[in-house]
Amino acid sequence: MQNLDTLASHVRDTSHALAALAGSTADVVGASLFVVGERAGLMAAAVRTPWAADHAELGLMLPEKVTAFTAAGAALVEGWWTVQQEAGRHLMDGAVALAAFGCRPCPDTAAGLACRTGRWATASVGTTLATMQRALLPVHGCATANAHRLRAAAASQR
Repeated sequence: MQNLDTLASHVRDTSHALAALAGSTADVVGASLFVVGERAGLMAAAVRTPWAADHAELGLMLPEKVTAFTAAGAALVEGWWTVQQEAGRHLMDGAVALAAFGCRPCPDTAAGLACRTGRWATASVGTTLATMQRALLPVHGCATANAHRLRAAAASQR
């Protein structure tokens, strides 16, 4: 019964993490659509009258993307490394378990390895989702901050 409770807990936690990731992704998509639309207008205005362009806003475009995507990439690499370490530990644990039984397959050994693999797989999914959320954070922060700033600027011009 404890294994079923643990499994149910992992499924619930994974579902919550997946829902949070989907919500953050939707925020980024919505903010990005708004920002791209606003900046396209700023670029069009800059082509017509370069001396009156919003150079400060246009000058943010590249540095903010480099900063956000560098931080996102670093989070991905760190997370992938964690998943690889967990996989290595899982494989070593399995090898040790098999060696302890002289590599003779028996129901207890197979059941133990199956349980261990199930725990590793659910932990790996959790680590992967957490990694994706951490990688999305800098992009989310940048996109939503830009949308907020550009909405405020547009509202003040009305």
